[in-house]
Amino acid sequence: MSSKWLQLFIAVLAGVLTFAASDAAAQSASPDPRADVQRLAPMWRANAPLCFGAPSAQDCHDGDMTLFNGLLCAAGDMLGCDSVKGAQDTTGRWHRSVRYRQHPELRPHNSFSWDMAIGVQLYAVKRNDRAALERWLAWIETNRPCLSKMSVSGRDYCLVRGLPRWCTDDTEMGCTAKPQGLALLYRTARYLGAAIPRPAETKPPSGLPGEVVRLAIEQARDANAAFSLERLFASTKDIQPWLILVDAAVNREGFPRHLTASEIMLFRMTGGTTADIDYAAEILARREPHNAFFAYLVQGATVEVAQKVLALAPKSEAELPTPAQRADWTWQRAAADHAWKRTKLWDFVFMAQLLKP
Repeated sequence: MSSKWLQLFIAVLAGVLTFAASDAAAQSASPDPRADVQRLAPMWRANAPLCFGAPSAQDCHDGDMTLFNGLLCAAGDMLGCDSVKGAQDTTGRWHRSVRYRQHPELRPHNSFSWDMAIGVQLYAVKRNDRAALERWLAWIETNRPCLSKMSVSGRDYCLVRGLPRWCTDDTEMGCTAKPQGLALLYRTARYLGAAIPRPAETKPPSGLPGEVVRLAIEQARDANAAFSLERLFASTKDIQPWLILVDAAVNREGFPRHLTASEIMLFRMTGGTTADIDYAAEILARREPHNAFFAYLVQGATVEVAQKVLALAPKSEAELPTPAQRADWTWQRAAADHAWKRTKLWDFVFMAQLLKP
């Protein structure tokens, strides 16, 4: 090779090596997207709506906030924890938000649901609040609907109660407990070591009428216990992994899948995971690849999860939705809904908490 060609070859090789070195340096200097999420989190939090001091959507649209605050709590956000705690009243009953606890008359029907019950359990487990859970279990058992009653001296006495329910003002069939919910609630109660209440029974009156009622209660005792928390917990024990897997496979896009994801998070917080639970998380993540929460359940706090957050999150004040638009939780919606355009911002605070180093 002539010296001329040799010099040209060396120059080209040097240029290639220089380019490769500079490219590698540029890549190593690129910020970790997880750091970008943490940098943006204070902006999201500062602009996220509050109602009665608790996280909310704009204009106190807080009908589902006990679920979302439970998720925030599970991710380590103390305001979320305090807000779930503040939604329980002195009877043990839980409400959809702090505001509805203080003003239950604003929500006279469907004042609770299984969605909210997941948030309660996320809070109870995260904060190890066994006492609050026990008060709630007692309220649920006491407020089972009456199926059979007797009247004595003009007063009704319940003899047989029906299935547990999350509220007593149900008009949408959303409050009656289902096997999946009971199984998960029992797992939560066992994890916290909570006492399971005995089957609720009516207190008979005094005197001779009381003896009549007492005898009727004794005769109906087995029937009354059939739908008690105690009996149903025993019958649904350990069925939830398979039911969660089925839900992940069949639930439609949007909030039904988000509920399954929330159940997966709760299941893992109450004592680890199983193959079925891991498969369920994988199904959700594959079916909705845009969803950073679903991806987190599979990968943990990875760079890829952070990238999914940043792909949807507002990255400057100019990109924030207007105050009137801050109404939704991105991870409970289908990609086609473009919910991130009307984010309440607490959904991104939630992911920032999960991605904290």
